[in-house]
Amino acid sequence: MRVLLDSSFLLLMAETGRDLLAVAEEALGDVIQPYILRDTINELKSMAGRRRGRAAYARAALKIAGRATVVETREGGRVDEKLLAAALGLGMTLATVDLRLISEAKKRGVRVLTVRRDMRIALY
Repeated sequence: MRVLLDSSFLLLMAETGRDLLAVAEEALGDVIQPYILRDTINELKSMAGRRRGRAAYARAALKIAGRATVVETREGGRVDEKLLAAALGLGMTLATVDLRLISEAKKRGVRVLTVRRDMRIALY
């Protein structure tokens, strides 16, 4: 399964110290091929450059992102819009824990891989 990772999913992996992609592979019985937008990497780099907040998690998320294939986009606009367009256009599943993004993805017919509060994997 080709999965497009967003920053919230990567930050959750960094914060929990869990390889949620491996957990998803086990739960779904499918090999996951991770992809990431260049814009998502830039978003994490911006967060990592700060002194406070989630900067340390953003740096860890960037290391995790290093194992994903980078996807370049030409569209302008917000990162969330680019994620939705890329996932839909490339036939990928979107990995996110952002509730607003999950809702919008469902409306547009984009498959979503997410993690519930109890850390179980869900695929919509």
